[in-house]
Amino acid sequence: MFQARPGDASREKLSQSKRRQCQFIAQYQDFRHSYVFGYIVSILLICILIVVELLNKYISPEIPYIVGFPYSLTAILVALVWGAGPALVALVLGMIVVFAFIVPGLLTTNILRDIVILGPFILLLVLTLAIVIRLERSHLNLYCVHKNLDATNQSILQMNQQLEQANALKDYVFTRAAHELRTPLTTILGRTQLISSRLQKTGETPENWAAVRKYIQVVKARANQQRALLESLLYLSRVQLEQVPLNLTPCDLESLCHDVLKEQQTPSEHLVEFSFPETPILIMADKNLLTPALTRLISNAMMYSPHNSVVTIGGYADEKHVVLYIHNDASALSPTQLAYLFEPFYRTSEVENASLPGWGLGLTITKGIIERHRGKVWAESSQDEGVTLFAQFPVMIYK
Repeated sequence: MFQARPGDASREKLSQSKRRQCQFIAQYQDFRHSYVFGYIVSILLICILIVVELLNKYISPEIPYIVGFPYSLTAILVALVWGAGPALVALVLGMIVVFAFIVPGLLTTNILRDIVILGPFILLLVLTLAIVIRLERSHLNLYCVHKNLDATNQSILQMNQQLEQANALKDYVFTRAAHELRTPLTTILGRTQLISSRLQKTGETPENWAAVRKYIQVVKARANQQRALLESLLYLSRVQLEQVPLNLTPCDLESLCHDVLKEQQTPSEHLVEFSFPETPILIMADKNLLTPALTRLISNAMMYSPHNSVVTIGGYADEKHVVLYIHNDASALSPTQLAYLFEPFYRTSEVENASLPGWGLGLTITKGIIERHRGKVWAESSQDEGVTLFAQFPVMIYK
């Protein structure tokens, strides 16, 4: 059978003692705030005043205590409404008025007599200050609780807004992904139905086999588009879920940008200018992961820049951050376009109407990779100065 250890009994007694103490304190608090306690205190205070008045007849009948009570009540009223400081001023002024104008010469060289005279006022002052300090502390606590509730409510509202935006974005991504996947699938199904119908009607003729080979090429191209889209979606998911490992090493930001331009397969129609300081700008980055992100940024800036225009790639560093910027002379973007530029499947109306290839995932993946490096990415635009893409990274700390 289970046997209690020697210390268990003492701990149990201590626990019971603490519980009884807590119960007593709780009962006392409930009683202190009850109406019954208020009645008892009011009766006791009246009795104390009666005792003081009776003692006054034997100690010093000529002292009119009742004269100072209105001024004391004024001090209490001021204390309850405006606080301890104004109440102290009101009480001191009331005592000066009583002793200097109403009952002049009331105070004498008899210390015991003066203590009896000043005692009620001093006691009243102490009680008033104690009540006011307690009230002000309660008001301060209530104010702090109110401020904390306001801050919590604001945080909850912001979280709700973020959740609503995330849900709306999720619905948009699902809808757009379904559309992008359905379009090539429709082409594939249509081509296969045409092939099947043509073979059934005219048989296996050389012309039909030539058409079959042509349709197969179209189907293959559409299937490759679907595969590329699915791979982009899967890669985006891995980046956002931080499932892509990082191998951080010191990297020269300008050298990375030069490497990106060298690896471009087609010659650029734009003049590229570099604007970096003489001192190399180093960041801690995964070169294999960051290079594709920079490629998307630079390619995007070139793709939507006017022909034969200048694209500027530059960078600078301060005490906390390293910033890369890519500027082109493209048409200005609206605030709405700037806000959604890095969201999945977002493409401006001009790009959609121009039938340029892409799904609008490149900048979203770039954003995820840069945020994976504890950085951020954004865009700025103006009517006269074109569009500038920014990528910010933490400054490299030398140990």
